[in-house]
Amino acid sequence: MNLDELILNDVDWKSELKDPPHTGDVKSPEDYTEDAWKYLTDATEKRGGRLPWKYADWKFQPGHLNVYVGINGHGKSMMLSQMMAWLTKDGQSDRVEKVLFWSPEMTPAAQVARLVTMITGIGNPTKEYFEKAVRWMGDRIYIYQRAHRVGIDELKGISLFAQRRLGVTQIVIDSLVKIHTGTSAANQLLVQTDLADQLAVLARDSGLTINLVAHARKGERESDRLTKFDLKGSGAIADLADSIWIVSRNVRKNEMQKFAKGQPTELDDAPDGYLECVKNRHHHELPFISLWFNPGANQFTSKQGKVLRIEEIDNE
Repeated sequence: MNLDELILNDVDWKSELKDPPHTGDVKSPEDYTEDAWKYLTDATEKRGGRLPWKYADWKFQPGHLNVYVGINGHGKSMMLSQMMAWLTKDGQSDRVEKVLFWSPEMTPAAQVARLVTMITGIGNPTKEYFEKAVRWMGDRIYIYQRAHRVGIDELKGISLFAQRRLGVTQIVIDSLVKIHTGTSAANQLLVQTDLADQLAVLARDSGLTINLVAHARKGERESDRLTKFDLKGSGAIADLADSIWIVSRNVRKNEMQKFAKGQPTELDDAPDGYLECVKNRHHHELPFISLWFNPGANQFTSKQGKVLRIEEIDNE
């Protein structure tokens, strides 16, 4: 598996929309017996895809729309990329997980390079080890490289193609504002409501897990704590999401270290950032995770100085 094989090109996504999945019309509760039992037991037995970090009791579930919110530069895209890459690791989920990324602000080459450092924990791997990591990603991770004027129908079509033909279970859309709508700014709130609704319906009807990156409104101070009401755009996005995650950087630590110019500070051991669940429609748990950033490995870890590594890559 080489880099080119991870990238989807010239996909006939329109044909996937001719017979989209749907939940059907009026049915008896008995028609949902098996699905309902699986839903109940998945929740009570806490089955699903796990986060890369210990002490984070939350699971990725089929059919959900998860929204990740944060200020520009606070690491939401990087954190989500790490979460998705590790989700495909053997044993990290109760099902085989495969991910399709659509991140039009990054070139595929840059995205693959970053993913390699995240899963190996090595910022400057040898070419041989880099190629082993890319082979490991093969049939686990895919990238849709079209970036110009990609609309919601195309995203739905490519998602269904990836699910039906490649076995993809997780879709990453980075970000909401990059979806081409062709409408004026005056209509953006209504358009964003429609986009979020279509993605929620796609997740529900297909069983895909949709992971959507969104931006936060600008507050008075970058260090202010965000809530789900700070999600930029239509409030319907928050209403339609199954879960909402706030990604934030420890601005105070960053500023203190910058002005200290290499001298020790009282916040050197403090977390570099946080991942906070502020909405969980299907469970009462709202995890709050403290994380440290390892710049050499492009990783967020649950312990300072620790590096995560997928050992199974060595067998490629």
